[in-house]
Amino acid sequence: MAGRESISKYVLLASLYFTQFLPFAFFITALPVIMRREGYSLEQIGYLYALGIPYALKFLWAPYIDRGAGKANHYKKIVFLLTSLYVLVTLAASTFLPGENMPLLFVLLFVGLFFLSTQDIAVDAIATRILKSHERGVGNGLQAAGAFVGYFVGGGIMLMNYNRIGWQNTIYIMSGLLVLSLIPLFFYHEPALPVKSRASFKTLYTFFQRKKIIAPFLLAIFTGLPLQMAYHKFRPFMTDAGFSNEQIGFYIGLVGMASAIVFSLVTGYLIKLFGIRKSLMGLLFLTLSAFPFLIFPTLGYQTSAFLWAAVLFGGGFSGSVHAVCYSLYMDHARPGSEGSDFTLQNAAAFLVGSLFMPLSGALADQVGYTSLYTVAMFAQVLLIFAGGLYFWRSRVDVPLAETLKKSDIQTAEAEVNS
Repeated sequence: MAGRESISKYVLLASLYFTQFLPFAFFITALPVIMRREGYSLEQIGYLYALGIPYALKFLWAPYIDRGAGKANHYKKIVFLLTSLYVLVTLAASTFLPGENMPLLFVLLFVGLFFLSTQDIAVDAIATRILKSHERGVGNGLQAAGAFVGYFVGGGIMLMNYNRIGWQNTIYIMSGLLVLSLIPLFFYHEPALPVKSRASFKTLYTFFQRKKIIAPFLLAIFTGLPLQMAYHKFRPFMTDAGFSNEQIGFYIGLVGMASAIVFSLVTGYLIKLFGIRKSLMGLLFLTLSAFPFLIFPTLGYQTSAFLWAAVLFGGGFSGSVHAVCYSLYMDHARPGSEGSDFTLQNAAAFLVGSLFMPLSGALADQVGYTSLYTVAMFAQVLLIFAGGLYFWRSRVDVPLAETLKKSDIQTAEAEVNS
């Protein structure tokens, strides 16, 4: 019975995270290609990335999604409502073809992704609340894998078949998949859970008031940064090296993404077996092995074997990083503000990445890809030392989540007394 209950949770989360990232991937990665073919300038296409603004800033209104968190089916109702609003708005957007009235189409897509990003807060809260400690490893692996499958379908398969099915049918298919993803949620009953305090905007501030949270918070948001700086620049490297769009799509879009999905699932299982601490340190060491394979092609070793190794390890460990970080975010979340705490950490990692991506691009322009990947590799070494130092100084036998839970209780009691 317990095993069947866990499987139902995994199916629920995998379906929600798959469809959640599917539209975002299409509008951010596939739509720019479509617009370029319609004759839009690169500057005009650049404005399209403003569609990601709600995902970067959603932590600001996350506490209001958490209000009423103790009630039964609170987050479930929010997911149903916001998904329905998203579908209605994007169906309206389907009546405007790319190239026709782009300002209005952009506004409709922005509103739709605002609803979807806000729905993401509730989905993260559901995942944090329903997964027990022994289920989080596998659950986080499926969570990350579902997201990468969404990117794979939305940014790859949908684009590959766009000329055949067209704009309206693409919107219809994605909207239909979102509706289908709600079926497992319909049969799930979200229980009422007691909370110590009601979430508010102050929740974002009190997150950092807890003792012992700053170090693990920084470790979580910087865990994947060195690899992100390197692997995200492998696509432009292949472009500059003269590889065709088909070759780049095969290696990065197919092999790299499939590797990320598999590595996410494997990492989730390893977290279940060894715990988050050992899994995190193991991942930091293993990720170091990806950098030589990224460096070799920049030195002229551009055979298929080296390219396969680069995207297998680069893409694969990118998936592993997501699984581990999701587990850390859940461990750091407080009862009653799961959506706010998870979203705050995710947004912080997103903003840190957004800051360092242009810097890594500038570094590649100045000194070349080989030097960029070498710098990123040394940054990974520093991250290993930082993680090892943190775990050595903490030296506690209880899991990180239980250590923070004591601090959560003390903070909640202080808020109630005040």
